[in-house]
Amino acid sequence: MSASRDRVRRVYAATRELLEDLHPGTGEQWIWRFRRRFIAPASIFESGAHVLENMDMHKSDALLLSLIPAVTRYAQLEQFGRAPRLDTIGKAGEYLKSLFLGRSFEHFYMLSLDTSGRLLARVFLQRGTTDSAPFYVRHVLGEVVRTHAQAIVISHNHPNNTLLPSRDDVSCTLSLLSALQPLGVPLLDHIVVADQQAVSIRDLGYIAGNVWLAQAPDSALLKNWLKDAPLP
Repeated sequence: MSASRDRVRRVYAATRELLEDLHPGTGEQWIWRFRRRFIAPASIFESGAHVLENMDMHKSDALLLSLIPAVTRYAQLEQFGRAPRLDTIGKAGEYLKSLFLGRSFEHFYMLSLDTSGRLLARVFLQRGTTDSAPFYVRHVLGEVVRTHAQAIVISHNHPNNTLLPSRDDVSCTLSLLSALQPLGVPLLDHIVVADQQAVSIRDLGYIAGNVWLAQAPDSALLKNWLKDAPLP
């Protein structure tokens, strides 16, 4: 069994157990209905309480299920602390996998870092659809200034579990690299999270290594970013 299928099985099993605890004898019936209605178990929780209520689920049960992803993400992110040092691709990747856990729509985030790679701010930029999220360079530049970033990482998820970045992903990365030059703030990476894996556009080589390093030739953070690649 693949790791992805095993995760799906475990999510359904946990959901069935929860529903059985709430209303004995109903768990298997709800799992059957969920499988017919949603393409993935994450969609159950991200669909919103109103969708579950429309499936004749009790209002309080629907609210409980809809809160699970946010509570889980919060618990996992809290383990990193309020200002974790995300100074390598591996550390940032683990943090971002927690950030995107259970999201069934594309979300775009920016990590604002100081010169040592410590997190200054996590900035939500945009929510998209199941397969695209618009990217606004001007918005990113504004957040760079507002958060006093000394370096940034941008990241988004692929809910369809496609691991490879799209042409648009690479194109918007190039646009941002160019736009950041006047500010003197390096872009460390653009990380795509899919199927609980974090994929680095920089590490994949879609953009030449000298382009990244030319942003700040003396930055140890920029030089050492890939030292623990590849990501797990």
